[in-house]
Amino acid sequence: MAGRIEKWLETTYNIIVVFAFSALVLLVLTQVYTRYLKTHSLTWNEELSRFLMIWLVFLGSVHLYKNDGHIWVENFVDLLPKKIKILVLAFADLAVI
Repeated sequence: MAGRIEKWLETTYNIIVVFAFSALVLLVLTQVYTRYLKTHSLTWNEELSRFLMIWLVFLGSVHLYKNDGHIWVENFVDLLPKKIKILVLAFADLAVI
């Protein structure tokens, strides 16, 4: 049951991220079009683009954290002894949070 709920939540999350990114691309393209070809820009377009970009950063960081996708130097950590490696990884997780 919990696995199905988690899969449903992840699917819903992915749909939201794809929709938000697609909307952001369309909004920015519309903004560029109206600013340079129509010589006037839409006021709400820039605000909505900024709002979507902020939320994409938040949602993307959740996805990266879940899949261990944050940037770090693997070669350095792999050379450490096991106990120190665990401490470094725990510190890195706390720093990300």
